Amino acid sequence: MSFYRSIVHGIDFFLDSIGKISRWVIIPLMLLLVYEVITRRIMGTPHLWTTDISLQIFSLYFLLALGVGIRKDVHVRIDLFYEHFSRRKKAIFDIVTYSVMVIAPSLFLLHAGSNYAALSWARHQLTPSICRIPIYPIKTFIPVAFALILLGALSKLMKDLYYVTKGREF
Repeated sequence: MSFYRSIVHGIDFFLDSIGKISRWVIIPLMLLLVYEVITRRIMGTPHLWTTDISLQIFSLYFLLALGVGIRKDVHVRIDLFYEHFSRRKKAIFDIVTYSVMVIAPSLFLLHAGSNYAALSWARHQLTPSICRIPIYPIKTFIPVAFALILLGALSKLMKDLYYVTKGREF
């Protein structure tokens, strides 16, 4: 069981590390937006490129945070019935729903996202705006995001399987 436990702890440690790194992405976004407000409102010289760059920075933050949200179990859930379930029923429900609604689509989207990112790199895709900023680097994080979601879901699945079989928390 220690190997099983080390896999889960390894996944959780990795996702927590990604979470700690991703929170720093907000600082350049905030600085860029403050810069844009100052140049637009005070100096009267708006910059078109700040919108494209800020969208890419926020996209990076969002894509990195997806797997962490799954790992921390802070995603959106409709709790109409779920909140009234026992811990065991919640674990069984999560095993089924995570397998069908998270893991299977993540595998498909990991593959599709990899193809999408590769195509973007092959074409050296640029933003459609007048600034023409490269967007292929940020598209690389699409398959990364689905890999992180998959890791978070596998960690949750393994914890729930442990609870259902052993009757105690991991």
